[in-house]
Amino acid sequence: MILFILIVFSFIFLSIIFLFSNIDINLKYLIIVVILDLFTDLLKAYLKKKMNRSKCIQEIFKKISYFIVIGVSLIIENVLGMKNVLRTLVTYSFLLSEIISILENCTEMGIRLPKILISSLEVFRKKINDSEEKNIKKKK
Repeated sequence: MILFILIVFSFIFLSIIFLFSNIDINLKYLIIVVILDLFTDLLKAYLKKKMNRSKCIQEIFKKISYFIVIGVSLIIENVLGMKNVLRTLVTYSFLLSEIISILENCTEMGIRLPKILISSLEVFRKKINDSEEKNIKKKK
């Protein structure tokens, strides 16, 4: 019950931030996807009757850590004089990870995913990998 209240509170809080703040669109997407992943994790655990409070709390801390890592990448980016390259790549990596997790949760709940969605995800994954390789080459 406490976990449910925490998720509802965080959803309301993040919705307010999303609507009234001036944050990057990629970060907004990540916030939405993190909330959706937490929700699908809870749904999957409920449907499989495997609710585990410590695992839920661990997942919440993991999600919070994403934003800490993004903050650290922003600091590193500013120190190195980069312009939104590192933070964007880190955000995309977490975004992709969360999307994959949501889709895995859905398939474990018995939802059949459209092939076009899976193909789109592969294109997204390739785009991130190509972008990371280009930025590594630029640094050299």
